[in-house]
Amino acid sequence: MCSSLADLHRFTSLGRLSGLVAAASHAFLKRPRYAIAPTVHGPALIVISDGKPSDIVLGDDERALRAYLTGHVPHAAPAGSMPVFWDIGIEVLIALDEAVVPNGLDREAVGPWLGDTILRRFRDERTSSGEPTGDTRH
Repeated sequence: MCSSLADLHRFTSLGRLSGLVAAASHAFLKRPRYAIAPTVHGPALIVISDGKPSDIVLGDDERALRAYLTGHVPHAAPAGSMPVFWDIGIEVLIALDEAVVPNGLDREAVGPWLGDTILRRFRDERTSSGEPTGDTRH
């Protein structure tokens, strides 16, 4: 606790409070955010963490996607209308809607294949330098 008026002033100074607010808002924005949105392939769970997609899961219904979320990303919070989420979330939805699924995939395999394909695309695009690395270009 504060033992003097000077301590109380130091504790409640605007500089101290603005620092606490900045730290809290930074932690708030770093927390993974999710949304469940409709796509042409069915409902999709999109989780974005640190400014990039970390999970993309397609399911048959919202209940199954929420169960996945609870088991795999329990600390994620709803994205709501946060622009930080939707700047990337919209790109993910467009990629999902434009993805062509190979004919050889059965219904069970479509969700994991599609999610992994889109995640890989975002990882490759975000880190692409065009420089050769081993046998492939990254």
